[in-house]
Amino acid sequence: MPNFSILKRWKIISSQIFLFLAFLSQADGADKFKFSGKYDTRSTVDDTRKDYAEVSYPDLTFVPVPVPKAYDKTFTSTINDLTLTLKGDLSPNQILDFNETLHYQTYRPEDYNAYSLDTYKYKYLDHLFDLTYGITFGKNDMFQLDYINNIYQVPIDNTLNYTSNKGKGKFNHKINKYSALAFEGGYEERKYPNYESYDYKETSFILDFSTFIPEKLRYRPVSSSSRGEKT
Repeated sequence: MPNFSILKRWKIISSQIFLFLAFLSQADGADKFKFSGKYDTRSTVDDTRKDYAEVSYPDLTFVPVPVPKAYDKTFTSTINDLTLTLKGDLSPNQILDFNETLHYQTYRPEDYNAYSLDTYKYKYLDHLFDLTYGITFGKNDMFQLDYINNIYQVPIDNTLNYTSNKGKGKFNHKINKYSALAFEGGYEERKYPNYESYDYKETSFILDFSTFIPEKLRYRPVSSSSRGEKT
C-alpha cells in the first residue's frame, strides 16, 4: 500500500509557496508576474453492478458449467483537481515559470477486487511540479533549465508507484531562416517504493539539427472552365 501522507505534506507546502508567490504577483512589479489557479472538487455516490459468470466443473465430470455471478456495491468518491501557474518575466529576455498539477481521488470503501471487473475503486494520485527558467541571447539563441518532480501512485500495480526527480537543460540556436541546431541534456532519478529493483538513474543527451525545405508550387492552367474546355 502506498503512503499517501506525502500528499498532505505537499498540499501544505505547495499552498504556502503559491500563496507567497501570489502575494508577490500583487506587490511591486506585479506586471512581471501573472498568477492563475484552478481548483475543482466533486463527490459522487454510485452503485456498481456487473453480472458475469464463472466456469465450474461438477464432480466426476469434465463438462464446464457456467455459474451466474453478480457484483453489487455502493461507493462514495471524491475527486480533486488542482492547477496552479505562475509566469514571471524577470527581464525582457528572462522568464521564471512555476506549474503545479495535482489529481487525487478516493473511494470509500476501497475494493481492489473491483479491478478484475474493469472498474477502479481505490485511491489514485498524480502530481507534477515543473520549474522553468529561460533566457534568450539576441534573436537566435535560447537556453532553458527545467526541474520536474512527479509523484504517481496507483496501488493496484507496483510498477505504477514511483517518485521521479528530473532536471534538464536545452540550448537552441537558429542558424538561418530555415535551419536550427539544438542540444538537450537531462538527468532523472526514479524510485519505486514497493519495487526497489525497478529504481533507476538515467542520463540523456540529444543533438538535433533540423532544416525546413521550402515548398515550391507549380501551376499550369489547362482550362478556363470547370468542364476542362478552353475558351
